[in-house]
Amino acid sequence: MRCKGHPFLSWDRGLILAPLLFLLLFIFSGLTIRPARSATQVDRVEESTYRQAAVTYTLYLPIIHVFRPPPPFGIEMGVINTANGLPEAQAAGMTWVRRNAVRWDQVQPSGPGTYQWGVLSGLETELISAQNAGLTPILIVRGTPSWAQKVSGKTCGPIRQDRLDEFATFLKKLVKRYKDPPYNVKYCELGNE
Repeated sequence: MRCKGHPFLSWDRGLILAPLLFLLLFIFSGLTIRPARSATQVDRVEESTYRQAAVTYTLYLPIIHVFRPPPPFGIEMGVINTANGLPEAQAAGMTWVRRNAVRWDQVQPSGPGTYQWGVLSGLETELISAQNAGLTPILIVRGTPSWAQKVSGKTCGPIRQDRLDEFATFLKKLVKRYKDPPYNVKYCELGNE
């Protein structure tokens, strides 16, 4: 971004003062403040004595830090791994990876209270790969089990009113399981769209 009327100032995001502060730091880094003396005293004092009598002060300048949020660009991957383009996503500067992989109907196919987390073992490996690649995962949670479907046969349909508590319990357990290392999932999306 160029500042109008100042073609030599081309600092991004308000860092116009940064070069001036660095210049001041350079100038003041060797600054020595000498005590005041009369002209006759200065004439009588030899240069070496004068240097020994000098007082040195340290000047502290503010640290400039500009927060730069991560780029908003991301990718959806069918499987998060090298064979499906993980290195290319990194090279393209992606910071997010969306993974449509958590199916409630597969984790709890037979009813409340029973969880088959093993069906997500492949996803767990993918989440670790995403972390190692520096990508932030967004998990898509979908698929209503038959015992919780309001419209029979519609896994993508609404959840029965009397089963919403079970869905909430499932989500709590999911978050507890994947929020910490090595998975570090901080974002989930309910439903595919």
